[in-house]
Amino acid sequence: MNKFLLKVFIFSVALFVFDKGFLLVRDELPKHDTLDNRLEKVFNSEINKDIILFGSSIGDTDLLPHMFEDSLGLETFNLSFGAAGVTFQKFVLQSLLKNNKAPKLIIKLVTNDSEFYGNSGVNDMNFRLDRLYPIIKYKGVRDELMIRENVNPILSKNMVLSHFKKQHVIDLIKPNYTFSKYFENYGTQKFNNRHDSLGNWEYIKNPIYDLSKENQEFLKDFVEFQKLCHDNNIKLIYAVTPTYKELNKEWIKLVEEHIEKGTFLYIYDVNEPAYKNRFNFADPLHMNPKGASVFTNEIIKHCFKVLNENN
Repeated sequence: MNKFLLKVFIFSVALFVFDKGFLLVRDELPKHDTLDNRLEKVFNSEINKDIILFGSSIGDTDLLPHMFEDSLGLETFNLSFGAAGVTFQKFVLQSLLKNNKAPKLIIKLVTNDSEFYGNSGVNDMNFRLDRLYPIIKYKGVRDELMIRENVNPILSKNMVLSHFKKQHVIDLIKPNYTFSKYFENYGTQKFNNRHDSLGNWEYIKNPIYDLSKENQEFLKDFVEFQKLCHDNNIKLIYAVTPTYKELNKEWIKLVEEHIEKGTFLYIYDVNEPAYKNRFNFADPLHMNPKGASVFTNEIIKHCFKVLNENN
């Protein structure tokens, strides 16, 4: 019996040492993330800006952060993530507020009639777990992964390997990565002035809202996002973005039903000719820089009113 207990003890010690050795590996992972380092900046308390932009990929294409700084004189940073639903955006906001000073203004882009479409499960891109895996060194990330991936709380707390993936090994092979100056300063990629004007897509009239695609968790978090801003005295604009189709009035009614008191709902100018010109779009959902400059200028005018309005 004593020999058995000794073997168990030796095995336990060996497993403990082996597991804790991965702490060094875990801390090295962010240096090899070739796609995005913004969430690491959030957890490192490096995003202390006046204006924060939120959204999915439309937030990365349809607003130009440097224009806000030039016009408003306020430091602006983009925390939009491609394919990210509002549930993931809420997580980013919670992390931002916990680790950084609260911004004066948040502008969250709302996608014309598809804001509430999608899923937020483990295998779905609407909750960007792929952006969390490279930064598992942070407790807030591990806590979220424990919930999203149903990791045993005891294992999550005591075993480093409980959150490791095969992708982590692949990432470690990659060299340390340096991001563009524009991305480092503003959090958004500089897109080429591209368009698919010869592509097989046309301006859509009378779009239909598909209730079967509606995600109730997104509706709930659409409201929770607003409450987080209000509780932290942040002015919030929910801005409906132009897409290459008519505004869905049925969907707008749904949005208005979920707007909290104190939130500024802004709907793009439906009479603006630029939003019916395909040369201002990269595809039916995203504007190119030419179109984005028109929409950004439109939003900036509204920002002046919001920032000057008393709470």
